[in-house]
Amino acid sequence: MRNEFIQKQYVRREINGRAQAIQRIFRWGVSYKLVPATVYHELKALIPIKKGEYNLPESKECPIVSLDDIEKTLEKLSPIIQAMGIIHLATAARPTEVWKSAS
Repeated sequence: MRNEFIQKQYVRREINGRAQAIQRIFRWGVSYKLVPATVYHELKALIPIKKGEYNLPESKECPIVSLDDIEKTLEKLSPIIQAMGIIHLATAARPTEVWKSAS
């Protein structure tokens, strides 16, 4: 599958991420004795693609969102989501950490 992703010129980070997801699926399969452990160990030996290999495109940089845009967006959100956004800004916690603490 990885070779197919390379041929289709997927972004390098996406290919590595998908390969890791496939490894996790096979690890799950091994844990339930659906897949021989040797298959998972062979998949784990797959080395991630390094920058510049295979002439693959790199991910584009995400632009930084201005604080002004964030504040304008927060004004339009429900009070609970707004509070979560403020906590996220103040603590730099991951969104899932803020969400888990709110539930």
